[in-house]
Amino acid sequence: MNQVEIVGNLTKDPVIKATNTGKMMARFSVAVDRSYTTLGGETKTLTDFITVVAWGQTAEAAGNYLKKGSRVFVLGRYTNRTWDTPEGIRKYITEVNTNFIACPLGSWEWEGKKGGKPKPASPGNQDKRNFPANGPSPFPSNFGTPGEGPDGMNPFDGNPFM
Repeated sequence: MNQVEIVGNLTKDPVIKATNTGKMMARFSVAVDRSYTTLGGETKTLTDFITVVAWGQTAEAAGNYLKKGSRVFVLGRYTNRTWDTPEGIRKYITEVNTNFIACPLGSWEWEGKKGGKPKPASPGNQDKRNFPANGPSPFPSNFGTPGEGPDGMNPFDGNPFM
């Protein structure tokens, strides 16, 4: 089973690109803290920086609504890629390919009440990429909602937290 669940903060705004076939792709890095205790009893924290790739509508939504510092939950799978540089050097990268991104509870604040617009919770927020006050959701059906992913499998089968 190849399933990855991470919660962390974006290290910079997502980079959005279109492939040669016109499919949208978003790439961003998520900083994830982990702690351990030394033999001396001291607690130390390390930060891992995990590259995440999203495709299609999930990529578009990530580009429109996520920014540096956004706290996200990402569900995906590890993938490895290789390529050769023009100098003939083989390069390797491990990434998390995702079709599910959500903002954890408490990471969004609402402007007003019914029909209000959510925005990332932070003092002095200047983010202009707010949700529309009414109308259809800008997110694809599997963005932040448990359900069947684009590869035909339900990523939540057997997940005790959903």
